[in-house]
Amino acid sequence: MCRPSKKEKTRIAAIVEYFPPRLGSDRRIYELLKRLPSEEYEVNFIALPPSYTLFIAGINKEPLPDSQINVEGIRGIIIGYPKVLLRLWRKAFTSAYAATLAYVLRKALVATIRVSPDLIVVNNTSVYTGLTGYLLSLITGTRLLVDFNDLESEYTFEKIRNRVPRKLHRAIKLVLMAIENMLLKRSSSVITVHTQFLKKYAENVCDKNVLYVPDGVDMDRFNMEAITVGEIDTLRKELQVEDSKICGYTGRIDRDIGGQILYETLSLLERTREKIKCLILGEGDLDLVDRIRRLDVVVYVGLKPPHEVPRYVALADVILVPYPQTKASHSVSPLKLFEALAMAKPVVTSDVSGIRDVILGDHNGILVEDDPERWVVSIRRVIEDDSLASKLATNALATARRYDWKLLSETFGRAVQMALAVEA
Repeated sequence: MCRPSKKEKTRIAAIVEYFPPRLGSDRRIYELLKRLPSEEYEVNFIALPPSYTLFIAGINKEPLPDSQINVEGIRGIIIGYPKVLLRLWRKAFTSAYAATLAYVLRKALVATIRVSPDLIVVNNTSVYTGLTGYLLSLITGTRLLVDFNDLESEYTFEKIRNRVPRKLHRAIKLVLMAIENMLLKRSSSVITVHTQFLKKYAENVCDKNVLYVPDGVDMDRFNMEAITVGEIDTLRKELQVEDSKICGYTGRIDRDIGGQILYETLSLLERTREKIKCLILGEGDLDLVDRIRRLDVVVYVGLKPPHEVPRYVALADVILVPYPQTKASHSVSPLKLFEALAMAKPVVTSDVSGIRDVILGDHNGILVEDDPERWVVSIRRVIEDDSLASKLATNALATARRYDWKLLSETFGRAVQMALAVEA
């Protein structure tokens, strides 16, 4: 008697920079892909040398070898980088970018051929992971799914504008936008986006179906009830903040994504000489991190593994989510915002459009302009007004429940199915 043949799994290759994930777009695509039914999909991550490590001198001075790891049943193929690339990035920006793209494309192509995916997923529209995924899709004739989760053309331009001649600024900005739009148009009928700002942008660029998949949070991991009072007390003693009110910040520390606002706010907060400490988790711009660490009001604990982050968030009386008023910032929907909401923490956050999609002022958070003095006032409001803090916390948790990755992954699964239905 013949047995029915076992259905072959659909193979997916995700192009990212970190595996296990660290930064927002890598974490987002990982959380969505790992929840696809394992009996139907085989998910592989191809991790390129992190652009932030290469671009920012001193983040990691040692080259990394190629490797493979397995996390929660998902294989990660890690593309290492030689010392010569690190040296080149410190000397010649344009040459370093071209050399890096050529290097990673060759290695990523070998990895992609071995995986033989039915679908390539890119975690953003950058000229690095996004463009690499696009080229891999073209070379191998594989369907492409673009996760349009940030206005990468604007963010990238802000990062590199001081590294290239001023006379080239306009041309570079046009090239970045052209590549971003090319990626959107190449995507196999489906683009997933997470703010209304980005949704409208995508709809204007291409005439394909656009599915709205917001950023979210793992409600099981970021769960205040899972952390005991004893754990919190122990951590308070370790950090020597037993008698202080705590404001918290988690994530990358970068001028272009709120780091300068954070520094100026904490500098003002320090002058008040109140019993307030700011707990900082993360890494980033070395000079800015160093200046922040020197403030007496700051307790800096650096980068922590994802599974430890909820314990530190649990200490905070209020969480800070600053972003500058730039075009790029109006497209953001940061994971740290949803993680704070899930932990039932009052948030003080920048008044940018992507965040306004989630936060209603004085209901589930407090929206603030760029002025550091207003940030200090808002922090003190929450810390000094128990009824306000309680209301914000209750509404924060109710909001977070709508953004559980378990719910959002269902929509993302439809996006994958629609992309697979398109002829390669």
